[in-house]
Amino acid sequence: MERIRSVHRRSLAPMLGVLTLAIVTAIAPPAAHAQFGGAPASYTFRVVDQHGRPLDGSLVRIEGTTGSLTTPATLDLEAGPQLVVIEPAVLGDMLPGGSIIPGGANGLSRNEFIFLNPGGGDVVIEWRTADVAISVVDASGIAIPGARWGFAGDGASHAPGTITLPVTDEAVHMGMTGSSLAGWRFDVRAAFDGAPIDLLRGETREATEQMTALAFEWRQTACPMGVVDAAGAPIRGATWTMFGRTFQAGDAITLPVTDEALYPDLSGALATGLPVSIFTNTSFGSGAAQFEVSAAGPLSPAFADFNGGAFGLRCGVLAFPPLTTGTLAVSVTADGAAYPGAQVTVVDAGGATGVYTTGVGGSFQVGDVPQGTVTLALAVPAGYHAVDPVDGALATSITAGETRSVALAIAQDATPPPGPLANSPEPYTYWRREVAAAVRGSGRRDESPANMEVNFPQAIFAGFAQHATEPVCVEGVTQVDPDGAGPKVARRLELADMDATLQSGGNDAKRAAKRELLVLLLNVVSGRLSLELVVDASGATLDQELRRIAAMINDGVPGNDPIARSVAERINGGHAGRRMQARPIGTHEPLAETFDAAGADETVTLVATRNAGGHRIAFTLAAAGSVTLDVYDVSGRRQARLYAGDAPAGMTELGWNAGGRRGIYFARLTTAQGAKTVKLVAAQ
Repeated sequence: MERIRSVHRRSLAPMLGVLTLAIVTAIAPPAAHAQFGGAPASYTFRVVDQHGRPLDGSLVRIEGTTGSLTTPATLDLEAGPQLVVIEPAVLGDMLPGGSIIPGGANGLSRNEFIFLNPGGGDVVIEWRTADVAISVVDASGIAIPGARWGFAGDGASHAPGTITLPVTDEAVHMGMTGSSLAGWRFDVRAAFDGAPIDLLRGETREATEQMTALAFEWRQTACPMGVVDAAGAPIRGATWTMFGRTFQAGDAITLPVTDEALYPDLSGALATGLPVSIFTNTSFGSGAAQFEVSAAGPLSPAFADFNGGAFGLRCGVLAFPPLTTGTLAVSVTADGAAYPGAQVTVVDAGGATGVYTTGVGGSFQVGDVPQGTVTLALAVPAGYHAVDPVDGALATSITAGETRSVALAIAQDATPPPGPLANSPEPYTYWRREVAAAVRGSGRRDESPANMEVNFPQAIFAGFAQHATEPVCVEGVTQVDPDGAGPKVARRLELADMDATLQSGGNDAKRAAKRELLVLLLNVVSGRLSLELVVDASGATLDQELRRIAAMINDGVPGNDPIARSVAERINGGHAGRRMQARPIGTHEPLAETFDAAGADETVTLVATRNAGGHRIAFTLAAAGSVTLDVYDVSGRRQARLYAGDAPAGMTELGWNAGGRRGIYFARLTTAQGAKTVKLVAAQ
């Protein structure tokens, strides 16, 4: 089929062409008009550029006959003149399908009169183009990785590259119409870290045949950046995150300008600024903010408020030098509680030694400790022992920029239970014999001469007559007054003095009471009786009882002398415990608590009550803590451990019985604050 050439009327306006067609149609003879009628023929419409390259994808529309058709387009038409509207396509490998008709804010078309010869064929229409290399560059003309371009309003963006762009020059194609007459309207999309972001600006460029490149500029700020505090000082360890990437002080960053003074038609979600999350590495924590990038470079606002603190992002922040030190945090506990005042010697990896003391909270912290191995040695206080570690010393490793926490533990030494109490007294006859033998220097004796002549009398004199707070002064028993009136200093007894006191004395009750008191004291200083021994059912100790005996001897009341003698004889005549057990005791009397340690915590109570099955023992703690509860007999031997370990705050009740053994026992409660004791009386 014969190729039909397009008819160009560059020198005629569109209206002139219409007029010409009208005139042609009007003057043509009927026979000639009929020549171009008849059956329609098949015509293929193509749009090409000045080099004959097809602009496939362009649109053509035959006025009055068809809608818009995408070239190449084939249709059946009658021969004769036709008015064709052409919309040229833009070609490029980066475009979907290789070509597009710019839409949205763009629009470009022109009318062309075509004379269709009979018989059909190709209809070729020309639209001149320019091969243009499109790019997005910074102010230095360097391509911006990830930045893209597109035609305004169509929502698509494309990678840089070369396109075949129809010209918009009216000097080339007269009669063009559309919103792109002044030039093609483009959207330029900014990028961050090599990826496009939702930040756009518009730009209009006219396309001419001489155009070879089209570079869209987007200014950027590039610098080493960091987080700063309200004073503008960089913060070590602070970081910020943008578009899913986290940065730290000194990191180089390139940001697109978001200054509307430079780009007044900014659009997209980021047109009002770039969202940033900042970790301040301070007590103010983290926060989110939005920063605009000005054409001059600084970010705006200068500071953002995070939980009451002001922080910003600044250019020119350099990376911090590598950390070579860390922090050592040490805590010391005693029996699980913070222990202030503990001393710990620290030797760092460089050999530097320091001695540190725990504060009120039982801890201390050392900064700028060189990385590497550090050793610690705890000075265990008196009365305590190391628990963790068992020798009070350990080694640990310091990592640069980190805090190493170390916990040391000690425990108070357990208070040993009271030792066995001496309760094996010798009677008057024994000591009368020993003194007489010492005086004679011959005869049977069990005690050494040194003890009888010096040690025992001196111990009685020093321990009782010269007692610092409660002296026991009984003439002829604990001391001798040389002149009987007291002006001269009293002295200790000599053998002769003891021999005189131990004479039978006949019916003289006072002499008899002194004799038994001296025997009692000899049993004490010789180790046969313990002063802590409980000697009656009321819980009185031997130390208390002998002072009562001495008081009755010295009070000048004759009726008390026999009583003093009787009490001393009972203690001297046999084991005190056995005599006390024989005394009648009530069956359900509550027993009052007694203190066994000076300064015992008044918030700790201990009460024992006897019942038919034995004893009910209850202790009360104001706060939970570690306790032990033991039962001892009068000789100091532990009979049972009723409780050992942590006890809750409040009252804890326990039961105990003597297993049929009559006698006096003592329940002893030991806590971190001290100890308390109550008496238990076991009756048959």
